[in-house]
Amino acid sequence: MLAYSKDPGIDTRVYLVCDQGWDLADANVICRQNGLYSAKRAVTDSYFGNHRPLRSQEISYLATDFACIGNESKLIECPANFWFQDNCTANHQAGVLCNRINEPEDFQLRLLGGSNANEGRVEFHVNGTWGSLCLKKDYTFFDEQSDVICRQLGLGYGLEAPQDDRFGRGSGPVVFPTYVSCSGSESSFAQCYMPDEPDQECLNLEGSSEASVICSGPIPEDRSPVSFQRRQKDGLLQIYHDGLWGAVCANGWTDANSKVVCRELGLGAPKSVCVIIYVNSKIN
Repeated sequence: MLAYSKDPGIDTRVYLVCDQGWDLADANVICRQNGLYSAKRAVTDSYFGNHRPLRSQEISYLATDFACIGNESKLIECPANFWFQDNCTANHQAGVLCNRINEPEDFQLRLLGGSNANEGRVEFHVNGTWGSLCLKKDYTFFDEQSDVICRQLGLGYGLEAPQDDRFGRGSGPVVFPTYVSCSGSESSFAQCYMPDEPDQECLNLEGSSEASVICSGPIPEDRSPVSFQRRQKDGLLQIYHDGLWGAVCANGWTDANSKVVCRELGLGAPKSVCVIIYVNSKIN
């Protein structure tokens, strides 16, 4: 969520940004303005909830339809429309997710050793070298990490992250540390947070393995098999099957099912599952 105040000690008015026209170039300016490298994602529809002002604060909207090039040092340097309006359409406050690290310019991914293009050992191209991510014994490669890798490769979302070296081992160095923290919304795996340096001895440790993934495979952009009839990031689930969109029966629906749906839609883990029962109604 984006909030500004001209001078917190003098001006009690908070300025938000309306999400009309809000895009990654605009979000990049915000991240750099706050000392971060770049934007992972420009979010809309009050993604972080609607701002609740303090009792002494008043809310206005800074502007809408920002048209940043992306190299501006401050958002107010970007062209925009409707400056200092007092309202915006409900639930349409802009927001941003920022990268905490600087992505190498030559960063690439590839999958090797699988029986098809949707699976394999993950290799990363960093600073002119192809290498691996070593997983120490008992470390779990989480859904968020595999989702980011699969999405970056255009292979949908992650189904599994085997840790048994079934896809073999590479001959390159370890280029990423064991601990990598992804939110799941990153457009590139290099944007995930890595607080440690790669451990070149990791692959010599008992029980270690090289990171690998099994992806769902490409999902056609013009016909995603899952969607929400939604207001923000929740709503009635629909699935495309045999040429038709239909709802899902709530009988037997679990948190695990919801987790898969949210991952497929590029969202975070579900906060809750709400089952709605319709009486005396049917879906044709």
